[in-house]
Amino acid sequence: VWAPRPARTTPARQPKERLRIGYLSPDLRRHSVTTFLEPLITRRSRHEVVCYHNSTVEDDLSAKLRASADGWHQVAALNDQRLAQQIAADRIDILIDLAGLLPGNRLSVMGLRPAPVCATYLGYPCTTGMPDIDYRIVDALTDPPGSESGATERLARMDGCFLCFTPPVDVPPVAERPAGPITFGTFNAVRKISAATAAAWGQIMAQVPGSKLLLKSGEMDDPWKQEQVFKLLEAHGIDRARCEIRTFAASIQQHLAMYADLDIALDTFPYNGTTTTCEALFMGVPVVLLAGGAHRARVGVSLASAAGVSELVAATAKAYVDLAVSLAGDTQRRRTYRQTLRPKLLASKLCDADAAARRFESVLDGMWLGN
Repeated sequence: VWAPRPARTTPARQPKERLRIGYLSPDLRRHSVTTFLEPLITRRSRHEVVCYHNSTVEDDLSAKLRASADGWHQVAALNDQRLAQQIAADRIDILIDLAGLLPGNRLSVMGLRPAPVCATYLGYPCTTGMPDIDYRIVDALTDPPGSESGATERLARMDGCFLCFTPPVDVPPVAERPAGPITFGTFNAVRKISAATAAAWGQIMAQVPGSKLLLKSGEMDDPWKQEQVFKLLEAHGIDRARCEIRTFAASIQQHLAMYADLDIALDTFPYNGTTTTCEALFMGVPVVLLAGGAHRARVGVSLASAAGVSELVAATAKAYVDLAVSLAGDTQRRRTYRQTLRPKLLASKLCDADAAARRFESVLDGMWLGN
């Protein structure tokens, strides 16, 4: 039986005005990770940054991050020992893993302790289970007091939301929805659609006659996966004839334009969306969210609070259903959201890149000092 182990005790150190921060990730390109990482690199004011990209795939965003960083290494071809030696040679003070247990991670390098402080952040919504990683960067809404028992790392809580959303450029305008049947939907990975989520969606659609469900996910390009999703939904009363499936979009602009076909986004639980929640709000679509008990189920709470739309967070599955049904029946409220969500989001803490970068630097300072 898994049980949390005490995290490594991080000794107090002398303050440093310019810490050297290393980011280790397979996703330093156009990816959901860099949607939130970019401002922490490009808007930093004091600390130096060295990036370790565990991939040979790079793009224009990779080039932007490389230009802003103080060092950049493509490390996919390096074994753990050589990578650890490179990190040590770069005199990194805090090494931050951005992948957790997801594919492409280099957690085995973290176990070699190539930097005085090792942390994990952003890419993985749970503990790594590794006592050699000192900190996991979160916030007080994703991981309220008492969450420590579920992590091997110490929890370093960032003031406000632990994320900062970077909206894409050259985006389509927010489109008004025509009158007609309500379209619910999610652009989350379909593997996040749990039985509990499907049950709630079934109850919602039963109470909103004529409503449709739009599912957009690259995974749905696989006929077998598509069939499994249909079977899950049908088990909870949602006929596949009421569902529309979309898979890949050729560009981020085409992807965002698809939000014009949604009236109400329904978040998944207990594994919330992150980028998709921010995108929906940016495109004027209200997102119905459910607050859960662990980080992966509370990211939506943090995002909604930072965006100033906490009224979209339900405390129970019944309240989640009731909120979605209420929104479906309130044309004026949905129209108001359509008109105001984008400017409200852009003016919110969730998109304040400079402030987020300063708060993140404070977290790093505290980790360095052993706080």
